[in-house]
Amino acid sequence: MITQEQFVNAIETMRLQRYEDKKNGELLQEAFSLNEFPIFENSKLYNQIIELLSIWFDKEELLEYCFIRDFGKMGLESEYEAPSQLYLRLKNKNI
Repeated sequence: MITQEQFVNAIETMRLQRYEDKKNGELLQEAFSLNEFPIFENSKLYNQIIELLSIWFDKEELLEYCFIRDFGKMGLESEYEAPSQLYLRLKNKNI
């Protein structure tokens, strides 16, 4: 079983990479007066991390958490499910 620390590190690394990609895209858009937002292609890495995590946890829940709920947002800006909370919720579901 993957440890909570390993799980949290994997999720946080994806979240931080998406943030950096967005920030860098905005800077490129501004610097070069681009009309469209440059997209960084990291889907292969994200998909592989999700595949690995789905060895232990439900893939659909992982995809929802990361990409539909934008890494744990639950509605209002102050409502947020941390990766550690996700780990515990999914682990308890598998028991």
